[in-house]
Amino acid sequence: MATEQDLHNWLAGYPRNWDQLCQALMWQAANQFGTVVSTPDSANTAYKMERDAGRIQGGTAPAGSFVYFDIGTYDHVGFVMNGGRVMMATSHLAEQWVNTDAGWNSVDAYCAATGARVYGWSWQNGGNTLPFTADGSGTGGGGTPGSDWAFNEPDQPTQARIQQGLANRGRYDGPIDGVWGPNTIMGIQTTIQNVGYTGPIDGVPGYNTCYYVQVYAQKFGDYTGPVDAILGPNSWDGFALGLERP
Repeated sequence: MATEQDLHNWLAGYPRNWDQLCQALMWQAANQFGTVVSTPDSANTAYKMERDAGRIQGGTAPAGSFVYFDIGTYDHVGFVMNGGRVMMATSHLAEQWVNTDAGWNSVDAYCAATGARVYGWSWQNGGNTLPFTADGSGTGGGGTPGSDWAFNEPDQPTQARIQQGLANRGRYDGPIDGVWGPNTIMGIQTTIQNVGYTGPIDGVPGYNTCYYVQVYAQKFGDYTGPVDAILGPNSWDGFALGLERP
């Protein structure tokens, strides 16, 4: 099974121009980490194969699924990882993982940037599979195992608590769905300015984002753990509590 970190490391080590090659990226990832039984020539072809097989589902695409978008002649496809991050080949990215046009974005951010709509999701991509397991790193901003920071996103109910807390303070205006994207993270970065954060409000977490989330959680949310920029459930619970207090 592939973890998000596996996908990140593999893609970062596969430099090429991924422009217009979203389906090729899905195929190459399945070939590397899963099983390949067909070679769809486009996202549209893969989507139709999944649709005709009765495998397309609605609602929020879960981690480990392929999500299909209605946009242009060939459509678009991505692979859902931790916290609603979607690995895809496009110029519209929250974070680029390789030199040209491949990395991750959220479903909502991609749709907002391009005008695409979601067809639905499937566990397969033209019959090809990519087994996935959450690895707990949830890095988003590029942290790796053994590094000095990790943006480990919390469970979905805690993500929704934080979105609601940010919305109540006027720092987030997206859906309260427990699926984070760049706008939620920008709201977090805006919030932690209150405790000393001076980094960019860009929706891409790094060491300072993680560090000051814990500072905020300690100051306002009864967090008593280490301030080490390695985020875990207690850090996020304290952060959420701090947002919920007057």
